[in-house]
Amino acid sequence: MVDHTRESEFGFHPSACPAEERLTALIACKDMEKENKMYDEWAVYYDEDMKALGFQGYGVMGKRIAELIGNKNAKILDIGCGTGLFGVELHSLGYNNIHAADGNPNILEKSRERGVYTELKQFMLGSNLIAPYEDGAFDAVVAIAVLGPGQWITLQCRR
Repeated sequence: MVDHTRESEFGFHPSACPAEERLTALIACKDMEKENKMYDEWAVYYDEDMKALGFQGYGVMGKRIAELIGNKNAKILDIGCGTGLFGVELHSLGYNNIHAADGNPNILEKSRERGVYTELKQFMLGSNLIAPYEDGAFDAVVAIAVLGPGQWITLQCRR
């Protein structure tokens, strides 16, 4: 666990580094090890930063999932679940078989604390996108606010 009482290596402090600066620093980072340390620190601010930035992707995607998947027992994988904000959204819509994966243990712990996921796994996105799972294991796979500039891919939600 990160010691949030010490001076931040990356300047992640509420008064010194607003949400936009934290996000910009993460997007600009090209070193995977350093980026993971930045996510360790960002875990503390993530929820408030998403709100401050006006991010509405969780609600928008939740509505889309509800349009496409009527079965509330559908097995849904939230890749790059972050602190679990999308899991909370899905749970509020009545979904109860939500699985999550994220590469950062501190961020994943925040998701676990929300108590809305059936299962959580830690792994990094890479060439084998959903390695810990069997093909066809999920009814839907979603990735919200996971990929940054230069990393965009298109994922489709199918029935």
